[in-house]
Amino acid sequence: MNPEKMPVIDLDDYTSFLNQVKSDIQRTQLRAAISITQELTQLYWRIGIGLSKKVSEAKWGSKIIERFSNDITFSFPETSGFSHRNLKFMRQFAEGYPEGIRETAVSQIPWGHNIVLLQKLENTKERLWYAEQTIDNGTKSGQSRN
Repeated sequence: MNPEKMPVIDLDDYTSFLNQVKSDIQRTQLRAAISITQELTQLYWRIGIGLSKKVSEAKWGSKIIERFSNDITFSFPETSGFSHRNLKFMRQFAEGYPEGIRETAVSQIPWGHNIVLLQKLENTKERLWYAEQTIDNGTKSGQSRN
């Protein structure tokens, strides 16, 4: 289009609309990331519950969990997160929250943050408090801003 024939626009109106759309995109991206985090965390909890039951009821040992890791990784080669070590974390995570995580802050924080909380805190109430602080303050692993 010839620059001389471009329509005259209200620059303030254009800038305002552009900023609204950019803000909407950012909010949507954040909601999508939170949704993905929640779904993965809940999946990891369900896998952990299943592994915990198999270990206690069916007497699965660490070699079976290693095999399980290999089989899952083979079945989903494009997906990471199913290492033997991470499966152990899933089991520990599920055992740390036997009542579930659906409506808790731990379902909304990244998996790595949950692992840190599991490794540092034995008390479920403390872990939940730190997870809530992570969400409220946007800080890593629930550490307060000092």
